[in-house]
Amino acid sequence: MYSLVTSVLGLLLSIQAFATTIPNELGEPKAGGLPRESSSEYEILYGSVRVGSDIQRVIVTKPLTSSPSAAMLLVGGIGCYSLDFSGTGPKVVAYERIIQFVSRMGFVTMRVEKTGMGDSVGTRCEDQDFKREVTGYLAGLKALQSYPFVKKDSISIFGHSIGGVIAPFLAAKVPVKSVGVIGSLATDWYTYDIANIRRQMILSGASGLQLEYYLAKKQLAALEFYKNKKSPEQIMQEHPEVTDALREEWESAGVSPAYMQQLGDVNPAQDWLRSRVPVTVFVGTADFIGSQVDELSVMVTGVNKTRSTPLTLRKVEGMDHFFRAAGSQAESFSSQRRDGLPLLFQDSFLQILKDEFLLSDKK
Repeated sequence: MYSLVTSVLGLLLSIQAFATTIPNELGEPKAGGLPRESSSEYEILYGSVRVGSDIQRVIVTKPLTSSPSAAMLLVGGIGCYSLDFSGTGPKVVAYERIIQFVSRMGFVTMRVEKTGMGDSVGTRCEDQDFKREVTGYLAGLKALQSYPFVKKDSISIFGHSIGGVIAPFLAAKVPVKSVGVIGSLATDWYTYDIANIRRQMILSGASGLQLEYYLAKKQLAALEFYKNKKSPEQIMQEHPEVTDALREEWESAGVSPAYMQQLGDVNPAQDWLRSRVPVTVFVGTADFIGSQVDELSVMVTGVNKTRSTPLTLRKVEGMDHFFRAAGSQAESFSSQRRDGLPLLFQDSFLQILKDEFLLSDKK
């Protein structure tokens, strides 16, 4: 019995000695509850990065191999939500599907929990600004680059929605192999905002005077807020008639006014010139939220006139902003197909992601 116990104990200690660990100031994961996220095909590691007095959780998947692997950082869209896929509660299913797919391909993946979300501690997510959010992802990317199980020259960034706006800032600071974005911007936020509101109001059935009246309020509110940099209080005092249109700018996204006002300073046509990394700009044909195919085409053409490494524009037929299969923007807007059935994840996009973005990175 003694020899059996010592043999088992020795084995357990040996396994523990060789278990993969990453820097972690947050201890064991708690977010999401039980059951914990798990897989028999890859390791799931919980770590952290520090930004000032804030500590943000990072969740990393690692292949079951001892040799360094290619890696992908996922940068999600706007808002406050957790990327821990544990438990039985609501999850961002599309991100979960993408992470699982890329992990099974043999890539290391990283998710950075937003400040105040999941196990992260510090500033409330709703109170952070855009620059602070970028800094958190940058800390995550630098940590990913430092892990001994990551191939330093084979790190990619995949940004969705506002994550695609953040991606060029990260690529300008940390050398990466490639960047892929989807559902992102082609113009500055002010120009995008007005076009997006018009498109969505038309999809909702608005027309004529009703449409033009609200757009006039929205345009004035956005002009004062994004271009003239006035505070919300000053705008509402000077133009009380635009209060509802103004507050919608940040309340609909669940972020702070400061976040949105800083977002108003970004310009993808200029930001992509900060780096020379290969970039694939994906756009779903049923996406009514992100910039449209024609707008992105103009942006890509303009950037490619002076960028040494051209951007590549790739249409994804029949997919909406949320990675769902949809026959049209109207179907996506109503969240159901013409036959009344709900919209489901567009599985075919995973193969596109593999063939046209990830495959060339796994070397």
